[in-house]
Amino acid sequence: MEFLEEFLGMAPAIYHLTDGDYSSETDRHDPYGGGNFPLQEFLARIPDGARVTDEAKRISRTDLQEFVADHVYIDSLLNGSTAELQSEDGRRD
Repeated sequence: MEFLEEFLGMAPAIYHLTDGDYSSETDRHDPYGGGNFPLQEFLARIPDGARVTDEAKRISRTDLQEFVADHVYIDSLLNGSTAELQSEDGRRD
């Protein structure tokens, strides 16, 4: 988290958000809930009103359901809920 605090000190104009392997240097862009990033801690440090890009990988190039699932997942983190639902393709929704 020290690196994140240093980054926040630069007052970025936009934040890149995804999930992945927290111990790896590889930026895997896992679907939210598919990695072990401390997303709730990250979200708590993003200033209100900041712009955030959703960088999670997508299976479909035509179906917006994965974006809806991301919104529901992130909203549940912001509101303290840990409930997850599984979709037909095995991803949470």
